[in-house]
Amino acid sequence: HIYDYDDVVSCSVDPEVVDGTTKYICTGYTLDGNTVNGQTSVDVTMDGEHVLTWNWKTQYYLTVNSVRGNPQGEDWYDAGTTANWSVTSPVVDGGTRYVADQASGSVQMDEPETADVNWSTQYYLTTVADPIAGGSVSPTSGWFDTGSNVQIQAFPNQGWKFSNWSGDASGSQNPASITMNGPKTARAVFAPLTQYTISGKVYRANGTVFPGVTVEYTGVWNGTSVSGSTTTATDGSYSLLLPGGWTGTVAPKNSSSMFTPANRYYASLSSNQTNQNYNALGGYAISGYVKTSTGQPISSVILNFGGYGTAITNSTGYYTKTVTAGWSGTVTPYRSGYKFTPASRTYSNVLKNYANQNYTGSR
Repeated sequence: HIYDYDDVVSCSVDPEVVDGTTKYICTGYTLDGNTVNGQTSVDVTMDGEHVLTWNWKTQYYLTVNSVRGNPQGEDWYDAGTTANWSVTSPVVDGGTRYVADQASGSVQMDEPETADVNWSTQYYLTTVADPIAGGSVSPTSGWFDTGSNVQIQAFPNQGWKFSNWSGDASGSQNPASITMNGPKTARAVFAPLTQYTISGKVYRANGTVFPGVTVEYTGVWNGTSVSGSTTTATDGSYSLLLPGGWTGTVAPKNSSSMFTPANRYYASLSSNQTNQNYNALGGYAISGYVKTSTGQPISSVILNFGGYGTAITNSTGYYTKTVTAGWSGTVTPYRSGYKFTPASRTYSNVLKNYANQNYTGSR
């Protein structure tokens, strides 16, 4: 515009202009090549020709569409910057919870943007063992997608049996399934079952009681493994409590002994089994001579019984060692300055005496 000389012209613009989801913000002006930031008005004295330019920046609006989760980040952002948004997930409402398909994100603001948050629904399944001592339920309580079919299974403890489902589950089928169309409770009802004892004593080879022997039982009941162990008391006694109908094997175990019988088998246990006794087998001797090829005895030869101890030849070259029944190992003779033939002897599951286990030594 043309003004008279020395006129003072007041110039101004709106600080910002909004066009839907786009906004223009005045950042200041440039007068005759000199920029002043942060001003949206200026008085110009017309003492000559002047050029006034208003400077603007562009902002775009980020819309966060979410029906829940306290959405954050919806706002205006400078063009070209990165905007971050988020929602709180999951959102729990009693036995129902909502899970966002994406709980946070970022977007380059080169234009107006929209972040649409979708939610899936889950319901809480409470699984209960009734009574707790009766067993357990799988899965443990937790969240499951709406409409999903969850397999539930009851596992009775020893001495108990599964009876039926209650709550939102029903019937006596095990495993069963439950449809998660809302919060659910599945209660597994257990009942005690008939039990029988298997008992007896374990004796040493000399007839005295044998405490501290592990008595293992391995078998099945109602298609489920029922196995475990106990230990003989100070009087050599043991007692196992097992459910009626159990089928399996009982066997004593000890690192230093074997037993007769080695085990006992029970088919569909239906009564108490008493006097189920076991006897440890005695030891057996391994013996012989160590001599030269001309028959001269070699004394003080150490025979190593594979970690079970040693024997030493006497002045006649004789040695003997008693091992427990069932022992397996290798015997190796040694004396400094000598070589022996054979270099060693190996034994497996010794259940008899072994005499004339001789070695020939040479220098």
